[in-house]
Amino acid sequence: MGTNVNDRVVQYRKRKRDAGICIAGGCWAKATQGWRCSACAAVHADRQRRTRSGAKPQAKPPRPARRPTALELKKRACRMLTAAMVKTGEIERAPCQRCNGRDSQAHHTSYSDPRAIVWLCQMCHAAQHRGRRPAKILSEPPIR
Repeated sequence: MGTNVNDRVVQYRKRKRDAGICIAGGCWAKATQGWRCSACAAVHADRQRRTRSGAKPQAKPPRPARRPTALELKKRACRMLTAAMVKTGEIERAPCQRCNGRDSQAHHTSYSDPRAIVWLCQMCHAAQHRGRRPAKILSEPPIR
């Protein structure tokens, strides 16, 4: 039966220690302070000091928020107006104009007019944004 990974790591570190090499992973400097080189010993001591004192490691400072572009602001305003018009009943949600699917989403053909929308299901909407058109827009819903 073979040895497990932890046993092999322990054996590897013992061999490095016996050879007088720093036992830190990836470091091949001469061990000057016990089993570690001076640089790895300082890093280890600092890490131990932080964990024993209960202090958490320093997190990266948050990235400053990017300001939205003029087009993004225009899109946001158009989407909000459309959502408000659907909510108040000014615009009625229609089935998909390509495949006649039920759960439709508003696709804005022009962001300057919030009423200029095409109702598409999720699949047709994604295909529209990818530049593919799965089927022609139906002029009238098919007779069932």
